Amino acid sequence: MLRTFPPLVLPDNVLSFEGERFLDLVNITCGNIFKELMEVLSINTVYKLLLVENDILSVFQKKYRELEKITERACLHLDDGSILLKPGLRLDFDRFIEALHAANDKNQHQDQIFNSNNDFLSLFKAFIKSFQINEDNDSRNNFSFLLVFIENILSNLLKNKNNYRYDEAVMKFAQSLYILGGRNAYEFIRMNLPAALPSLSTLNDSLKKAGQCIEEAEFRFNALGEHQKSMDYQIAVCSEDCTG
Repeated sequence: MLRTFPPLVLPDNVLSFEGERFLDLVNITCGNIFKELMEVLSINTVYKLLLVENDILSVFQKKYRELEKITERACLHLDDGSILLKPGLRLDFDRFIEALHAANDKNQHQDQIFNSNNDFLSLFKAFIKSFQINEDNDSRNNFSFLLVFIENILSNLLKNKNNYRYDEAVMKFAQSLYILGGRNAYEFIRMNLPAALPSLSTLNDSLKKAGQCIEEAEFRFNALGEHQKSMDYQIAVCSEDCTG
């Protein structure tokens, strides 16, 4: 049974490698012979290697003076003068090139997604601007949160998850949803609406800053009384929470 090698794992930013960093990578993955070959051929970046990969091994089929020592070590030499690149070196090089192509394809795919999302976001912003100009005040007020909510999602989708940001209106909505619906309902909605709502840790931090920390089975009658007085409520209704 033919065994296959697992794909070669390369750094996420491998496509930006150049100079000594690139040559060190070649040395680690393909050996010193290919590192010397890159230096002689003036290939000092990943993109240069990808552009000339189909021709690079053909240099061993001709007698270049500058490659004599490298060819002597890299190839098998037959009596009739023909040569063959050592199979082990060829396998290492092919595996390296395959991994570089996979990284390049992934990068292009991410660029396409980014450009597509960016175009959609631009169109959506134009739609919002047109909507705000053409609709009356009542219509704008009715849809104001929806527009902010969708725009916030699209903006986050263009970023790394660690860099997500949330509009103040979205954060207040998230707080209300958590308070009224409970933890399970909040997490269910958050997981099914990517980039729409902050994580529980982020949400809890915002609640603490607002002085609204919620703890299970903790009654905050004093805070409720102060809120009632500040808002001048005449009637308050209390009920049992059954979301647990």
